[in-house]
Amino acid sequence: MASPIGRLRLPGRMLCGPLQVRCFAGSDSDFLTASAVTDVARLGGAIAARVRQAGSTSIRCIGPKAAYKSIKSIVCASDFLSRDPDAPEDSFLGVAVSENKKAPSGNAGSEAQGNEMLLRVRPVHLPADAFRKKIKAASDSHPERSMDLLIGATTQPGKAAAAMAGALRPMGGSHGKYPLIRGIGTAAVHRALVSARLAQTYLDNDGRGVRFLVVPSFEQEPSTQTGSGYQNQLVMRLVRWKGTDDGTTKE
Repeated sequence: MASPIGRLRLPGRMLCGPLQVRCFAGSDSDFLTASAVTDVARLGGAIAARVRQAGSTSIRCIGPKAAYKSIKSIVCASDFLSRDPDAPEDSFLGVAVSENKKAPSGNAGSEAQGNEMLLRVRPVHLPADAFRKKIKAASDSHPERSMDLLIGATTQPGKAAAAMAGALRPMGGSHGKYPLIRGIGTAAVHRALVSARLAQTYLDNDGRGVRFLVVPSFEQEPSTQTGSGYQNQLVMRLVRWKGTDDGTTKE
C-alpha cells in the first residue's frame, strides 16, 4: 500500500520531498533494509509508516554508507511524524544499536562485507530543553574546551565508547544530561554508531541497568566553509532510556 507524504520545511531540520511509501511483505517484514544507494526520503517514509503502525521498527545496514543513510532517514522520519495532527511536541525518534555478526554474504571487496548493524527505532519523549546547548560556567578555566564528544573517521571505537559510557554513567561529568556526539561525514557517523554499540556493552557490564538511545537530528551551526552564515549539521544525542512501553524516558 502506498501513501503520499508532502514536502516538509521545518527550521533546523532536513528537507524531505514528496515520495511514495511502500510496505514490504515476507519473512523479514519486521525489518527495513538500508544500503549505500538507499533513497533517504523513501526510507524515512517507510520508517514513519512502521512507527505509526507498530510503534517501532528496525533497520538492517552493513557498512558506513548504509549506516549514514539510515541515520539521515531516521531524522527524515522524525520530521514526517512531527507533522501528524496528533503528534506530541516532545517526541523524537531514538535508536538502540546492536550488531549481528553473521552478516549476509556479498561480493568480495564490496561494502556488504562486515557485520550487520541493527538499528531499533522507537519514539522517545524528551523535555522541551533536551537539546539546548550547555553553557559553560564563567569559572571554567578552559573556556575553549568542547562539551561535546567528537568522533572522526579514524577515531578508535573502543576509546569513543569508553567516553560515551563515562558520560552516561551516574555523575557522568561535564557532558550534560544529554551528551552530544559530533561526527562529520559518512565514516565518522558509522564510527559513532559502532562506538554506541560498544558503549552499551560497557554499561551492561557495569550491572547498573543503564541503557540509552541515540537521538539524531540536524542542527544549525556556524558554517565552516564560508566563514559566515549557518549550515545544517548532523548531530546525535545520547539519551538514557528505561524502556517503558510508551517510549517515555525516565531518569
